[in-house]
Amino acid sequence: MGYLDHDGKMVIPAIYKQAWDFSEGLAAVCLSDESCFYIDRSGSPELKQFRAWWPFTDGLAVIGQDYIDKRGRVIAPYSREKRHFLEKSQ
Repeated sequence: MGYLDHDGKMVIPAIYKQAWDFSEGLAAVCLSDESCFYIDRSGSPELKQFRAWWPFTDGLAVIGQDYIDKRGRVIAPYSREKRHFLEKSQ
């Protein structure tokens, strides 16, 4: 799987076994079942130290049992109710 632009031109090569939509400038991709990470819109790997599956929303993504920000910093433990976490952090 890869990514096309609006004109149908291949902009990120089809090298991925799985690829998700871009969210907040990053997309989760997998080269294999064990190699999943985020890429930016140019296809450059980002946050390779994490096993990416979930999109970023409001600047956060769920990785394992934690929320991370786009810099890869662990922000808080995962909660099914992100709203609960966000309200407590304000």
